[in-house]
Amino acid sequence: MNQTNAEEIARLEAAIAQDPTSEDLRERLLEAFSADSDGYNDRRRFDLIAWFLKNDPRHSVCSTPFAHVDPRAAPAAYRELKNNWLALVKESPDDPEFARGAALFIAADSPNEAKGLLRAAIERRPNDPKLWLALGRVAIDPNPITRLS
Repeated sequence: MNQTNAEEIARLEAAIAQDPTSEDLRERLLEAFSADSDGYNDRRRFDLIAWFLKNDPRHSVCSTPFAHVDPRAAPAAYRELKNNWLALVKESPDDPEFARGAALFIAADSPNEAKGLLRAAIERRPNDPKLWLALGRVAIDPNPITRLS
């Protein structure tokens, strides 16, 4: 971890200790960890993702690459967070944000599972453009007709 990034992480962690409910500080810390190759697989980064899933799973950061985990580099953290996402979908199957977030999280490892989550959500909300956009992102077939069918 480079010195500048390590200092920024330490500063943000100290600020969170003073304001433990701040989503803004946690989002900035998650971004700082994600921007550094050493920080990307840091347990503290995974704990931040878990915090967002527990406290505000609809937060915009949850559906960005900042909240993704490489399943090969950190299989235990990936499984734990995937299970958290799938539990949210199971508890609230009509919430398109949970289906979208879960699908985007697992797409790199399980594209067919991600597509299944999105298709189930689209059946409930066929006019939700975010679901269709997410389906287009996770589908790996280069043919747009078969990719979204």
